[in-house]
Amino acid sequence: MRWLSREVHRVLGSRLTPREAACVYGWPDHEENSLFAAVELAERTPLRVTLLAGDPLAAARYLAVADPRGAPVEIVGKNSARGIWRASRASVLLFTHGLYGSPDLTRRKLVVNLWHGFGPKANDNVVFSASIPFNLMTCDTPLWAHAAAISLGVPHARLVQTGNPRQVALRTPPPPAALERLDLTSSFVLWMPTYRSSNGRSGPVWQDAPALSDQAGNGRDAVSTLAELAAAAGVRLVVKPHPLDADRYEASGLRVITTDDVFAAGMTLYQFIGASSAMISDYSSVWVEYLGLDRPLLLFCPDIADYVDGRGLSEPYMTDIAADLIVEQMDDIPPFLEAVRSGADWRPGGRAAVREALQLAPDDEELPCLAEVVMEELRQRRVQRHSSAR
Repeated sequence: MRWLSREVHRVLGSRLTPREAACVYGWPDHEENSLFAAVELAERTPLRVTLLAGDPLAAARYLAVADPRGAPVEIVGKNSARGIWRASRASVLLFTHGLYGSPDLTRRKLVVNLWHGFGPKANDNVVFSASIPFNLMTCDTPLWAHAAAISLGVPHARLVQTGNPRQVALRTPPPPAALERLDLTSSFVLWMPTYRSSNGRSGPVWQDAPALSDQAGNGRDAVSTLAELAAAAGVRLVVKPHPLDADRYEASGLRVITTDDVFAAGMTLYQFIGASSAMISDYSSVWVEYLGLDRPLLLFCPDIADYVDGRGLSEPYMTDIAADLIVEQMDDIPPFLEAVRSGADWRPGGRAAVREALQLAPDDEELPCLAEVVMEELRQRRVQRHSSAR
């Protein structure tokens, strides 16, 4: 079916005259880069916007939470004939993980790679190593975006620093009732580890490093030890695992909250992230976006040697630019927890240094928005076509 979809999309996309329309696809259906990109394009451009989804009913629920005002976005099943037709006729394609096997349609269409976050870990692994053609890639940090473009086989793609579409939700307070439904009305620290072993949700199963619950910490596994340290410090620690994470965190006694829990409560994941007082993360891209909030951030990496040998890191290496925020030993975590509990900051200079190293835009610097970039690219393509036709 995937091969057939790719071929139909390739043939139709290369022959049909593109319409003034955009098709957006993100995986999974609650991926907020795709949700917020669709809303922005629908609100700020004349394009007809279609959001492709694996499960249109679920996507409609997610979109309603992300956009309670109801922008004119039509949701269509990705694997339906109508979905393939819409994508093949659209003048703009936007995606986070490719679309229909990603045939090269960059000469006929504006193909935008939103990606799903630009972080320190290598973009490919032992299972995935794909070539995904695109014209431009939007990003928050051009350095790790360039590393992603290289791994996807498009080293000379245009990188546009718009920020990630979902980052708007970080500064959008969730409804108080949403936090109440999760029993999170008081301050909490959010732990967002990336996965070491995949659970097969995306298809293949692989391991980038041993599970965190297998990492030793003072004679105990790292998850349980971190839970005990937080409890001893009087800090409420909530863990939000990666959707692909095969590890289990419940046995530690930590509160585990999934993306579906967050949306069911009435807020998006990035609204939830923005409601936290501080973050603990590691090789995930989420902490790069969290830097924009300028709140306490600790990178808990007890397995960094194993992770570097397994998945690997992108350049510039986080071990070089974020060393002041990286903690490998359990004994170094309590000062962070004590600072958070008392309302103090923790290593703000380290965060500032990372923001500078990653060339992140200052908070007061207005970046071009996705809608502006898309419309300007379309205008330039029209000019080029008219010039070529003379």
